[in-house]
Amino acid sequence: MYIDYLPSQGDRSGIIKTSWSGTRGTFPKSVRQRILERYPTCNWPGCEKPSEVADHIVPWAEAVRLGWDVDEINDISNGQGLCNEHHEVKTKEENG
Repeated sequence: MYIDYLPSQGDRSGIIKTSWSGTRGTFPKSVRQRILERYPTCNWPGCEKPSEVADHIVPWAEAVRLGWDVDEINDISNGQGLCNEHHEVKTKEENG
């Protein structure tokens, strides 16, 4: 079970682990649904379009580099809702 815990200043000590292990870059369905409920509109500054994609705030590769495990990476606290357009922009920025 995931808990709505929002870390402050990068503190991830309060995150409760799950046994889920999934595909790189993809939230479990239940977490994805909760993220989109939490962010009904795109989280991109100034955008008011509906959220369509549950996006990792800290990208997968960066989180792995920081030593996070799959449960921390896919925790709801590392998620935000984005519209398709801004998800594509963010993905392109992350991939150079």
